Amino acid sequence: MVGQTISLSNVCYGPSHWDGGKRFHNEPFPYYFFLAGLVRSQSCTAILEIGTHYGGSCLAMLHGIADRSMANIVTVDISDLNPELHMTPGVTKLVGDANDEVTLKKTALCFDDAPIDLLYIDANHRFSPTITNLGLYCLLLRPRLVVIDDIVLNDEMHTLWNAMSGAYGADAANCAEIESEIRASDVGFGLIKLR
Repeated sequence: MVGQTISLSNVCYGPSHWDGGKRFHNEPFPYYFFLAGLVRSQSCTAILEIGTHYGGSCLAMLHGIADRSMANIVTVDISDLNPELHMTPGVTKLVGDANDEVTLKKTALCFDDAPIDLLYIDANHRFSPTITNLGLYCLLLRPRLVVIDDIVLNDEMHTLWNAMSGAYGADAANCAEIESEIRASDVGFGLIKLR
């Protein structure tokens, strides 16, 4: 895997959200290497991430960009857990609801109406907000690739992934079924090639 050759030594998950932030994870999670490798192998430079958390995924994708001077990563979240992201070259951190009109307009301006390479969604983990993310940003920014985390985490995400994989057929894959080290099978990691 390409991602295993990319150093993510200074990339971490940050505070866990599943136990109220009681534990701080100061290491990269396995799917970070997949994201870095995907970005590198597909020559992605224009990336939108919905669901920043602490910024681990965002920074992993930044490490995947071979020429960081070309990086244009926009990351959106309702929280602002890691202020250092605001000072990271190649990264624009927006605070707000990605489905809100103001945030949508700010995000579009960051890409000057040009198509993006990758849309990465790891936010609300419910059907309605996630399908809204997909509809708004696929229409507006025309990504080449879409990655959706936690596609089988709950019934709503499972329903969403069934609809997406049905619509895109061979161009959609649960990467956790292909390579189990990427992500646990009970959460899943969906990849869709749009163009």
